[in-house]
Amino acid sequence: MTLYEFKSLPEQEQYPKLFNEGEFTTYRLEPNARFALYDLEKFFVEVEYEPKSNKIVNKFCRWSKIGVIF
Repeated sequence: MTLYEFKSLPEQEQYPKLFNEGEFTTYRLEPNARFALYDLEKFFVEVEYEPKSNKIVNKFCRWSKIGVIF
């Protein structure tokens, strides 16, 4: 699957694909948010989670695996 194919999926299909087929890579903590990085085939997806609301609030897709700083 390419980044474009992933982004063309409805959001309700993106998260199951990401969590079932993606490989959890790392995470980082900030005062008001938590970020998890997943490796999904040929690209990365970063998921932002807000502990206060107990919800995923955003996701960011990165095409290249070269030079990704987390």
